[in-house]
Order: sequence, then C-alpha cells, then structure tokens
Amino acid sequence: MPDIKQELKDELVTLTGNIRTEFEKKLEGRVSEADFKAFEKKVMDRQKEIIEKLAQLQQPVTKADEPGNGKDPNPEHTKAWLNMIRGREFERKALVSDATGQILIPAQVESAIREGLPQFNVMRQLATVRSIGSNRSTIRKMTTPTVSWGKLEIGGSAPETTLVPSEETIYIEDLTGLVKIGVDELADTDVNLSDYVSRTFGIAMANKMQEGFMIGRGHTTYQEPVGVSSASAGITTVALDAANAITFQDIKDLIGGVPKQYRNGAAFLMNSGTELELQKLRAEVASGYYGNYYWQPSLIAGQPDTLCGYPVYTDDSIPEHGDGTTQKIAAFGNFRIGYEIIDREGFSLTRLNELYITAGHIGFLAVARVTGYPVWPDAMRILVEP
Repeated sequence: MPDIKQELKDELVTLTGNIRTEFEKKLEGRVSEADFKAFEKKVMDRQKEIIEKLAQLQQPVTKADEPGNGKDPNPEHTKAWLNMIRGREFERKALVSDATGQILIPAQVESAIREGLPQFNVMRQLATVRSIGSNRSTIRKMTTPTVSWGKLEIGGSAPETTLVPSEETIYIEDLTGLVKIGVDELADTDVNLSDYVSRTFGIAMANKMQEGFMIGRGHTTYQEPVGVSSASAGITTVALDAANAITFQDIKDLIGGVPKQYRNGAAFLMNSGTELELQKLRAEVASGYYGNYYWQPSLIAGQPDTLCGYPVYTDDSIPEHGDGTTQKIAAFGNFRIGYEIIDREGFSLTRLNELYITAGHIGFLAVARVTGYPVWPDAMRILVEP
C-alpha cells in the first residue's frame, strides 16, 4: 500500500529542487525574470496544496494515558508512572526500569516526545535518524572502488582497487536535565499531566540536542555528540575572502565546495544574525545600481526561505559572522547523507520530592540517550571566518 504522506513529502523536496534549478538558469541568463517568477508561483501554489493535504492526513494526537482507549501497549505501566509522578501510591512492579534502575517513560508518552522533537530541532529535520537498544553502535565502512570507461575487448583495462575495511564505535551520550512542574499542575487530570511532561521534556531536550549536533565536542573527553562544526568531524572548510564582510561569492564558493552529486537535497545552516546579513545582499547590475536580492523569502507558512535556490535553516548555537574571531559561521550540504542521529530507546524520569517544594514545584530528573556524528563528511562543507 503506497505511503501517501511520504509521496507528498518527496514531491515537496522535488519541487524545491526544481525552483533551485530554475533560479540557477536565471542567474546564467537562460531564463528571464518574468518566466522565473511565473514558474516560482506555479510551484509554490502546488507546495501549498501539498502542505494542506498533509495537514488533513495528520493523525490526531492520542491521549497517551487515557484508560481504555485500546492504543496504549502497556496501560498498567502508564497508570503506575502517572501515580508515581503525582506522589500517589502505585504498583511498583508495573513500572519499567532500564539497566541503571531509572524509571522509563511509558511508550505512548515517549512517542509523543519524539514526534515533537523535530519542531525545535533543525538537525532532526535534515539528518538521518535511527534508534537502537544499546549504548553504542559499531559502524563498518569500506573504501570506495575506482571505476573507468572502456571496452575490455579492444584493449581497455579495469582499474584495480584494494578495498580497505574500517570500523568505528559510536557511543550513545546521556543528556540530562531537571524539569520542574508546579504543584497545581500535579492536581490536574492525568491527560494534562502527560501532555505537560511531553511538552516540557521535548522542548528542553530538543534545544540541547540541536546544540550538540552542531557544536558538540565528541565522546572521548566531553561525552557529547560529534557536531558538524567539531574539529573531529572531518568536514572540509571554505574560508571567506575577507573577515569583515560576507559576499555572494563566498556563498557560491561554499555551494561549489560540495560535490555536485550531494547538492540535490542540500541546505544551509547558520546563525540568525548571519542570516540577516545575507538577506541584505543584492546583485550589482551596474556601478552603484542594484538589482534583486539573492535571498528569496518563502511565501508559504512553515517552509524555509531560500538562498541560491537552497533552503536556509537557523540555529543560534552556530557563531555569528562579524565578531572578529576565527570561527565556523555556516554549514552547507546534504545532511541526510552526511550526518546521522542515533537515539537509544527509553527516556527516563525520576521524581525529586524535596528539592523545589519550597518554591511550589516538584522536580523531575529527565534522561535521554542520544548522539550524532558525521557519517559522510564529504557531503557537507563549513564556511569559516578567517
């Protein structure tokens, strides 16, 4: 049975690529401004239709702890977990613990949290995401063979390559935080409490994960993900021509630095301050006279703006251009191919009864296990301010 939602999402990606192709033709003079605008409007109208259709297909949120709804795989666990949070009596044997004894959030609530993470975490929208059940993942790689054209029967020869295997262990990191819930919140219904935990836990964790995926310093010393900007990520850098200004040529150099086969599906990541600076760049058609802005604002709610036809996403954990220090100020590439996020199944939450009670709160220690690392660095490039 075809996956209608996935087909529509794939069409959205294709349409974005089509706009980018036409934009490049316009820059090269092969398409007029009027023809490009007409094409852009047609594509954006179709994108709007797709987004509206996806909204209609979106399944309603299940009340994770509503008794008897027939969709909770372990209602006894959910009930005991909610009673534990409230400080009521609960059936301890109904709770599920991980190897360290921490109490796991019910599957329905965890699912709601994971579904909400991409709303606040750009890399989860762009990268590959998978789940495992252990605290590490072994990645096995093989060198790429060399191939060439030529008919063997008329003297051509096939290039020889000795494939060299390699193995790398990726460790899952612990992301911890304290979530405080007001005493009054704990007096509300179980459904409201479950939603509240999902929302607060999801937002706090998503923001910190995003920072780790961009500037995380790695496992060995810091027990963090290997961020895109990390020195150990192995991603090639492209330097600005001058430290005090960012130009359209710098952006073209960044795009051109990524091999062409990876550009379909590529995107920009940058600080909102750098984004604002780029929004002001215009084509100089004659000395002192300027044409259109290179930046293309999105006309569809929920869709990113574009630069040179590629979508632009904002993350303020990335340093902003212009503070006078050498730093990595933007990333460009196909993050779906280049970067992988690994979730270890099982969020946990531990109730802290006394720590915040004088302020009218109950504290909860939240633990999520996750990491990220560049699996294919050549699909990405980093823009560096010298």
